[in-house]
Amino acid sequence: MRLTMRGTTGRGARRGMALLGTAVMATTVLAGCGSDSDDSDGSGDSGDSSSFVDQDAQAIMDAAEEATKNASSFRIVGEMQSDGSEASLDLVLATDGCEGTVGIDGSDVEVLKIGDEGWYRPTADFWRAQLGGTGMDDATLDQLLSQVEGKWITDEEGSFDDFCTIEAFFDDDDDDDDDNSEATKGDVEDVDGVEAIAIDHESDGTPATLWVAVDEPHYAVRVDGGDEGSFDLTDFDEDVSFEAPDDADVVDLNSLMG
Repeated sequence: MRLTMRGTTGRGARRGMALLGTAVMATTVLAGCGSDSDDSDGSGDSGDSSSFVDQDAQAIMDAAEEATKNASSFRIVGEMQSDGSEASLDLVLATDGCEGTVGIDGSDVEVLKIGDEGWYRPTADFWRAQLGGTGMDDATLDQLLSQVEGKWITDEEGSFDDFCTIEAFFDDDDDDDDDNSEATKGDVEDVDGVEAIAIDHESDGTPATLWVAVDEPHYAVRVDGGDEGSFDLTDFDEDVSFEAPDDADVVDLNSLMG
């Protein structure tokens, strides 16, 4: 992910927006849960819950991937670490876009994507944190903030394309390299009111645990990649719609910087 902008503002924004790529960590854990085999339709056993949990770990993971990626919408909330930075994620994903907040070291950025269009709206704290190391003097920074604070910035580079729709969330270019042959079943437990079975496996060489709803639909309801991050998935198939910001509330940062 990247933004291409000119001047010191561009460098600071690019550094901060690159951290938004930590959201893709969640996709790595989930996208790696399916097998590479075409022998399974991913639906799992459609019988009672006891027969579902009696299946092998890979079949359960396949069912979770199939159910979750075919949801019309869901919410994902979690926290993660990346290169010494702490990031958080609270997004509603749908088939046509997403809306929510990504936090970076305590500073938030709202993100919004509808179809091929995208926008982001950083807080003043984000701007100051990301531009503080660029050499920009306080007067120039204050002048810039007066023009961009509270405004949506046009995402011209598709910075959120890798994770901001359900289809993109599950699209993993390295899927052929995933090997879940060592996946094992854990206990059945309550995950925020949903009875779910734990599946321990590795995703890109990182130990991870996936909790899968025992009852149909067999959604993935929690993923835990240890130090890589932990995420809860809720609010499946809610009726959601996204609204583009008014033109008056949108700033083209490239044009602003001349």
